[in-house]
Amino acid sequence: MLRFVLSLIIACIGFTDAWAHPHVLVEARVKIHINEKKEIARVSHEWTFDESFSTFALQGLAKNSDGTPTEAALKPLADVNIKSMKDYAYFTFMAENTGGKYKDYKVQLTPATGHFLTFANKKLTLHFDMIFVTPVLLTSNTFALDVYDPEYFVAFTVAKDAVSIVQPEATKCSVKLAEPKKLDDATAKTLAQIPADMRELPPELADMTAELANRMALSCL
Repeated sequence: MLRFVLSLIIACIGFTDAWAHPHVLVEARVKIHINEKKEIARVSHEWTFDESFSTFALQGLAKNSDGTPTEAALKPLADVNIKSMKDYAYFTFMAENTGGKYKDYKVQLTPATGHFLTFANKKLTLHFDMIFVTPVLLTSNTFALDVYDPEYFVAFTVAKDAVSIVQPEATKCSVKLAEPKKLDDATAKTLAQIPADMRELPPELADMTAELANRMALSCL
């Protein structure tokens, strides 16, 4: 299975076996939009890619006089990112707390909207909004939003100050980010030996990488 299919970039640069899992590092900012009914209606993402990947992605694109990519050059790159990620739920998942344990909660998403790329400090940042077809009603300590790549092709990092809520004052909802578990040395070594052209992890490794989710537990009074 192709994971984080930045297909245009991958086709152009050709990842080799020397690139070990994870292949792309992303620093994510997440803004959760909650309506007056205490429902999640939309999630806004800002994903900043690592410098090495950004450099590869920009190869051959038109540049301004200062060496930065032109706005016109970034648009098709943003388009292919969004189109590619649709089949993978934009690496954004919902989980439901049942009996003290979180289980996957299926949600339907519309195609991402408002997407564009920016470039600063030698890094690309992808901006986009993700709309829930049916908003998810929040109750106390029931749901969480997860951002991660189950196959660990991409390693997402979400800082505590990078998560926020947009909501009417009367709703009084909150979010708490739980730091993902760290990989043990043996698992990290095993992942590092997996070549880039192997997109789907063995089941035992997939179970371990599921614990790497950046989980944002949500609750409303």
